[in-house]
Amino acid sequence: MDVRLTKVEKGMSSFKWFGDARMRYFSNQTGFNHSSVNASITEDGTTREDKKRTETRLRLGFYGEPAENLSVVGQLKAEDTNNKDTSDGTYTDSTHNAVSINRLEFDWSAKNGVTVAGGRMWKNLGQGLIWWENPIDGFSVEKNFKKGSLMVGIGDLAPENWSTNTEYAFFANARAKISPAVELTAAYLNEHSKGTVNNSYINDWGTWKGLKKDGNYATKYDFGFLSLGVNAQLSKKWSVIAEGVHNTKTPAVATTDAEHNIDKGAHNNGFWTRLIYGKQDWSKAKTWQLYGEYFALGGNSIDSSGWGHRLNISGGNGYGGDGARGWGLGASYMLAANTNLEVTYYKLKPYDASAAGFDSYDNMGYAALSFSF
Repeated sequence: MDVRLTKVEKGMSSFKWFGDARMRYFSNQTGFNHSSVNASITEDGTTREDKKRTETRLRLGFYGEPAENLSVVGQLKAEDTNNKDTSDGTYTDSTHNAVSINRLEFDWSAKNGVTVAGGRMWKNLGQGLIWWENPIDGFSVEKNFKKGSLMVGIGDLAPENWSTNTEYAFFANARAKISPAVELTAAYLNEHSKGTVNNSYINDWGTWKGLKKDGNYATKYDFGFLSLGVNAQLSKKWSVIAEGVHNTKTPAVATTDAEHNIDKGAHNNGFWTRLIYGKQDWSKAKTWQLYGEYFALGGNSIDSSGWGHRLNISGGNGYGGDGARGWGLGASYMLAANTNLEVTYYKLKPYDASAAGFDSYDNMGYAALSFSF
């Protein structure tokens, strides 16, 4: 019997399906709207910033092991946006995106703890302030140790940013488990684009300080983010995540308007922290968690245009813009196994109000219903 079962198991395919779906309502998704800008945008004759929107997303993936030590994981994504309202009430529209390849990654794992990955990979850097669970087209090598890991790689970040230009990048990540409850991380992400970046987020935002899609204020991606972070379980129900980041470069923003000539170098630093209470288990109904966040993010400290990071907010009004400073509250509850309801609220203002020329962004929040299978 054992011999027969072994033969059957060897003949079975390792192929598996998985997926998730999400419906979300967003108020001020870009974190951009505020009264002073709404009244002053005149460069391209429009005021296209989003005041509210609804979003639907479906992701369908597969996993397989075609050979020993070799695995492949892929994912297709479809994402639509509906009922996009401008703050001045001039129009409402919808966006229906085609299905795209969100992931197609091949991993080869050696017995010495080395993993070589290639394709459209999903990567996590640090605690997520500079990059988190988003695609990179390229290659990476990772070495796992008893209490940590070290990874380096190269690639193109354009898949996450929906960019029309290649965005060359080098990335590295180090993780150390100093105790069963405490993890330390260090990460680096260096990127540059040959051409002016133009992506769907920028098209939605219209004209604003910093990285812009129009000819007057266009710029290229050019950053070198360095982050240090910690993830600690303080007790059975209390945990904390914290990360600081420094940009080793300062974006060059072309400008013909003195209003936009702010001290960009002062915006190269930022930090984020999240305090969590509760013990949510995605596989168990009626489990939950509450969290509070505080952050101070200079306009150059993270990429708030492409939004490849972990935060619920963009982090400002675009890379090289006015940044964001403020706090947020969130609640997450498992309505059933693999079925989650999450709501958030954020109070935001620019990193430096005197340089930005306004005191606060409009309040931001969302409600999301998510499923996995």
